[in-house]
Amino acid sequence: MSARARRSGGDDQVDLTQGTAQSGIEFVASGSGSAERRGSGGSQVVVKVDAAAVDSVADTIKEYKDAVDALESGLSTQITDHELEALTRSTLRHVLFCNSFKEGGIISRNEVIQHINAASTAQRKGVPPLVIAKVQLALATLFGINMVELTKPPARKTGNDGAGTKYYALKSMIPKDLYQCTVGTFESTPTVSQKGLLGVIIALIKVSGGTIVEEELWRHLQSLGVEKGTKHPIFEAIPSDVVDEFVRRRYLKVEKMPSMDKDTRLYAVGENALHEISEDMVTQYVESELKE
Repeated sequence: MSARARRSGGDDQVDLTQGTAQSGIEFVASGSGSAERRGSGGSQVVVKVDAAAVDSVADTIKEYKDAVDALESGLSTQITDHELEALTRSTLRHVLFCNSFKEGGIISRNEVIQHINAASTAQRKGVPPLVIAKVQLALATLFGINMVELTKPPARKTGNDGAGTKYYALKSMIPKDLYQCTVGTFESTPTVSQKGLLGVIIALIKVSGGTIVEEELWRHLQSLGVEKGTKHPIFEAIPSDVVDEFVRRRYLKVEKMPSMDKDTRLYAVGENALHEISEDMVTQYVESELKE
């Protein structure tokens, strides 16, 4: 199947994937963001997608390409093209395997570097960052996956003001309308209802000043019919397990604050959520709900 994106009303086109099949999908970039499907003899489908989404994909790929070029030009260590390609392929498989094994969980940067060093004939300065950049470029261009680097801040109780722990999360770069046409509707995925719960929790954290005590969080959720230890018919899971999964994937983060009787758990918005949902978006959502 061949696929390309072009701007509505313009002649410029951007190839997103390549193929040899005569039938294909053409993605028309427009500012409306609405999806439109048209058949041409039953062999071609045209989907109107948001131009900004297409530009974002192209910009991300360019950033990774520039990073690879810069790291290659500044590499002071000798390494053959064959070994560099082998390391890239091995690390790409490792990242995809880790993502599948952990069901979309985060991947530690240190873990990726350890894999590169173990697979390499010798530990060489500058090689791991180059391999990681090449993996990011390959994932983006071949699979439409963005290997995003995020930083987990150091815990407050440690008193460490360091840079925090770096890790990676794999996220789809495919625009929503395009995904719906080629893969299926977002609503058909089992995580959509859970993301709705996540949105409510993030809003509660926002109106609580950036953190919320665990007991207070569940008190609010209970008023919405979400019981902590009772399987929910929409989520098809126990809500507390769903929240724990949000924490594991760094959509939420938990801090323990010592108190008189026991440690108090505080929930805050995690780095993964902040990457996907800006502070402004959360504020706008909360304000709109409060107005209603």
